[in-house]
Amino acid sequence: MDEVHLYSRRDYGLRDVFDLEGPVIYGTIAHVYAASAIAILIFLIASINFINLTTARAANRAREVGLRKVVGAHRVQLAFQFLVESVIFSVLSLIVGFIVVSDFLPHFNDYTGNFLTLDITSNMVLALVGLSLVTGLLTGIYPAFLLSRFRPVEVLKGTLAAGARGGLLRRVLVVFQFSTSIALIVITLVVFNQMSYIQNKDLGFDKERVIESGLLWESRNSRLREDRLWERYNVVKDAFLQHPNITAATISRSSHGRTAPQATFSAYEPGKEELRMGRNEVDEDFLSFFNIELVAGRDFSKDAAKRYDSESFVPRDQLDQLKVHGQAEYILNETAVKMLGWTDPIGKPFGVKGRRPGRVVGVVKDFHSRTLHEPLGPMVLYANNAVPKTLYLKVSPHNFDETIAHMEKVWKHFLPIRPFAYTFMNDNLNQRYTQERQLSHAISVFVALAIFVACLGLLGLVSFLAEQRKKEVGIRKVLGASAGLVVRLFLKEFIRLVLVSCLLAWPIAYWATNEWLQNFAYRIEISALPFLIAGVCMVVLTTITVAYKVIKAAQTNPIEVLRHE
Repeated sequence: MDEVHLYSRRDYGLRDVFDLEGPVIYGTIAHVYAASAIAILIFLIASINFINLTTARAANRAREVGLRKVVGAHRVQLAFQFLVESVIFSVLSLIVGFIVVSDFLPHFNDYTGNFLTLDITSNMVLALVGLSLVTGLLTGIYPAFLLSRFRPVEVLKGTLAAGARGGLLRRVLVVFQFSTSIALIVITLVVFNQMSYIQNKDLGFDKERVIESGLLWESRNSRLREDRLWERYNVVKDAFLQHPNITAATISRSSHGRTAPQATFSAYEPGKEELRMGRNEVDEDFLSFFNIELVAGRDFSKDAAKRYDSESFVPRDQLDQLKVHGQAEYILNETAVKMLGWTDPIGKPFGVKGRRPGRVVGVVKDFHSRTLHEPLGPMVLYANNAVPKTLYLKVSPHNFDETIAHMEKVWKHFLPIRPFAYTFMNDNLNQRYTQERQLSHAISVFVALAIFVACLGLLGLVSFLAEQRKKEVGIRKVLGASAGLVVRLFLKEFIRLVLVSCLLAWPIAYWATNEWLQNFAYRIEISALPFLIAGVCMVVLTTITVAYKVIKAAQTNPIEVLRHE
């Protein structure tokens, strides 16, 4: 039971549960893993920024290290000092993080539709403090080792040069940052494209301006059960249709978007196997209401529901009547016809196992009665007024308040003991993808945060490099170099790193998005466009960041930089 919420769909294949307010959305452990992975990547980007900037500033602290060693400081003492500094930064970041989360969590919930709360427990505090200390130690080890190894003689003589190994490490870490950011951009674009595909895909039926009402189902579950309102559904429909803004009405047992119940059907032909198929019990207006396309045969007769009820069910003492074909009417979708191996199904004997067979009167084009997570399956429609649950009304957008007032009046007439309620079909269908929508919104926030943190690190690194190379910039300006040329010199190295990052990030992003898309039976094809957009975005952001700092450095008067030389 403790695994139902996150593991039910993946491990147990449980169907969605529906209450009066709609589907009960279970969580998916894959989304928890995805959010955790993105959080770890952002955490690593921030840690890499700290290591990069600390090692880049090593030369600025070299004189401090040299003087401390001259007056007797040991390497272990210096390393311990730098580690403590790193841990202090990490602990301070933890405190700031708590404040930021507590302030922004309500806004994050509003944006994503989540209901997350910051429940601070003793175990949570211990875990975060431990993580903070470990982070401080791990991110501080290399800078502490690098800074404490400086030799006083070289430092104080001014002959200390930046080591090649430190520069190589910085480039590797920058590539990791860029790769992570590019991969996250690609993932975000693919997720948004898939969600747009879901919103705009033709489901095979008309879902616009359709209101769903649970009046008939509420009546079955109320104290007015003896009224048997569901058996008088045509009376209910006519009452709603009295208003000119309500143009059509129909009923069904299963709502669109839900996993349809199944039954065993028989073709009553030699050699034909009995097959499990999805079923939906509807009324005679169902196909015309939803504009579901007939590809063969005809729609239900006007009295099909009555004849199904009277002819399909056979008393136990008259089981021999099962061999006699009744007049119950069935309409199959194209997938069901293919499974049965029929080329011309119209007029074929067909029915629910154990009941008197009826006839196939029509074939409809496949339509999505379930979510796009699941493939199209065989579907059998038959008119039956015994168990209608959902009443559908097609409304005009004009004078909507007046239309709702009429609907409420009719509801109270038939079911005064239950509060009036209605939903829009579009909203109900979209609700089936709540998790994916929340994930796409959350990813957009995470990606923006990751890119912002990466750009902060890049800005700091470029600022330091510009400061370190200000003499070179000054000499180049004296020799006639323009600001644009100086920018290109700095930009060349970083653009090369971005291109390397693209080559590393694209395969990983393709694998991650392809794995996520496997959750949908109907999905987009992954094109090259998101990958190109991600690469171009990173090039543009890098160019802006580098140009901003380098142009500022290039505008410095070269006389001020070179005067002491």
